[in-house]
Amino acid sequence: MVTRAKVSKVAGGTSTPSAQRNYELMLVFNPTLDEERLNAAVGGITQFIMGLEGTVAETRMLGKRRLAYPIKHQNEGHYVMVHFKAKSAAGPQLEARLNILEEILRYLLVNQD
Repeated sequence: MVTRAKVSKVAGGTSTPSAQRNYELMLVFNPTLDEERLNAAVGGITQFIMGLEGTVAETRMLGKRRLAYPIKHQNEGHYVMVHFKAKSAAGPQLEARLNILEEILRYLLVNQD
């Protein structure tokens, strides 16, 4: 089995497998969470990102909004957006963690580079 490291271009034309990338993470949390549990869940996710040697640039709480269609029998959700930098290997690890958390209805992780 052959394994390959993902290589990204950095300034100057050189390539490195460990370059930091810009990510945007949109989270939709269960609307039944109170403010304290919501902040704790968001804090846990940002701590996980920092544990992956990432840096969180911005976390925005966008509030409770109506969903376009029901997700897990919920019609509303708390929306949170997180901008951060991390290595490319952090993406799959973060997604695996987000899939486990019951408080999250949906998420979208976008590489902005």
